Amino acid sequence: MDFIEIRFDLGLPVDRDDVEDELNEALAGVGEVSGAGSGAFGAHLDVDIDPGAPRDEVVDRVLSLLSRLGLAGLARIRPGDGTEWVEAGAAWNSGNERAPGASSAAASPRFPHGREMRTVEWIDSGGGPLIAVPESVLGAWKGADNVDEEADEFDEEAGDYGRACAVDGYAGVIDVGGTAALVLGDAPAPTAFLPEHSLFVRRVAADSEEPALAAVGQGLEVAEWEEPTDWEVPGPVVLFDSAYSAEDLDRTGSLRIDLAPGRYRVESAYVEPDDDTWLVLIRLTVR
Repeated sequence: MDFIEIRFDLGLPVDRDDVEDELNEALAGVGEVSGAGSGAFGAHLDVDIDPGAPRDEVVDRVLSLLSRLGLAGLARIRPGDGTEWVEAGAAWNSGNERAPGASSAAASPRFPHGREMRTVEWIDSGGGPLIAVPESVLGAWKGADNVDEEADEFDEEAGDYGRACAVDGYAGVIDVGGTAALVLGDAPAPTAFLPEHSLFVRRVAADSEEPALAAVGQGLEVAEWEEPTDWEVPGPVVLFDSAYSAEDLDRTGSLRIDLAPGRYRVESAYVEPDDDTWLVLIRLTVR
């Protein structure tokens, strides 16, 4: 065995950098963290192991450390010479991937075997709010009155764009074609939608996409949600820069979000999971 792969669930109760430091200390002389990454489903660490190190002892050290850090059930490991995942906190036999009858992280719905972190698409604006318009009435959104090839900026009081700019707070609902659309207001920020949490994530400040996504779990734990609003949704919606009309979406980024028809409670919160990561979270909950 010359490496161990470690995967973490999205909401870590400790900082990933601290986990790296603890692993390097626990594996001093036999291994060290050689790589790391984050995605919508969480984070991972790659640990290089001295091929001459005793396999069972190294695996035990890693599993014991993860449990001591409170990551039982939130982390899984795969020794480089194995094919199955072992969840931290699960029973494990030396020389085997897991004890007979012990549950496998690979069979857990939270940790499906072999799942790869998916790519998350971010949508930005030219400075104004984003809007999520139901696909069924998308053509009714006309954006700013002065959208043209030479326009350097948009009138914040004109047209549909003006109505979007008039929304106060992080999120609000306005009428579009007789149906409600959701405006994501306040300061402009790159925005993604995480379907597993039914959550818009707005990256107000972060070193990159990866730490922003990795911080979502902690953000949800500390969020103080503002007064909710209701949003009646007829089906899938399209998120884009509200300055543009539906006809102009080829000039800006857009994201189709496959929402089920129904009434949603919309809650917003500003969170700072750490000193370098500031997020706005907008959560949708079926009423």
